Amino acid sequence: MNPAALDQALDAIVRVRGKSLRRPGRVSLDLRGQVAELVIDNPPDRHALTFGMMEDLGRAVKRLREWDGTVVILRASTPDGFCSGGHLDEVRESLAVSTVGAAMGRSMTAICDAISELPQVTVSVITGPAVGGGAELATSTDHRLMTEAAWIQFRQAALGIGTGWGGGRRLVGIVGRPSATRWLTTSAKVGAKTALSAGFADRVVTGDAREAAIEFLKPVLSLPPEGVRAAKRQLVAASQVPPDYDAEARIFVEGWGGPAHRKALDQSGG
Repeated sequence: MNPAALDQALDAIVRVRGKSLRRPGRVSLDLRGQVAELVIDNPPDRHALTFGMMEDLGRAVKRLREWDGTVVILRASTPDGFCSGGHLDEVRESLAVSTVGAAMGRSMTAICDAISELPQVTVSVITGPAVGGGAELATSTDHRLMTEAAWIQFRQAALGIGTGWGGGRRLVGIVGRPSATRWLTTSAKVGAKTALSAGFADRVVTGDAREAAIEFLKPVLSLPPEGVRAAKRQLVAASQVPPDYDAEARIFVEGWGGPAHRKALDQSGG
């Protein structure tokens, strides 16, 4: 990714939010030794990302690009969730301005791609629903751990839109086209065991999921950080191919604010 793309994404999110009051919720970054934790914190709204939280996430990822640690854990602040995508109230409000969907989609695609390209080994710890954009966010990390109660759902088709944060493209790379087709075109709710068998989840864990993630990452943490980051940079470079990165965003924008999207949002309980 062009280093400027993340800065451009942040600028776009700031413009989208404008001068409106920031809603509650945040994404925090905690750096401790060789372990970084990205924590999504918005329990009342099932850890949905507001525009302000998207900005938090982008700034945290920008900092991680320069950080000399080894691993990054992405998780929710409570043990019963992960992320439910974009904040529904802000999504509804933004339907009046067609450019907002495009700006938000392209910005979050750039931020999620930047997570994929971090020089550290990254893992999503999914302890509850990862829905819509939250499921897309989970595709941005190298690994995914799920508890037995966790599930993922790409609800976009049910909302009359396509994936908007690059998750469709990344999902194909993780589980292959047949499973990705099934999950995306049916908006199926996928439990942890199915996710594990499909290769989406690396492990189904019990007990303290954060501690399970640390245990999972121990072999990585036992190696020199410089070697881990070198290997990760090589893997990122090896995976670079010239797909049409804008196709997913274009298709997402075509459905954004359309009749099916508006009807689905009106029927949603939030």
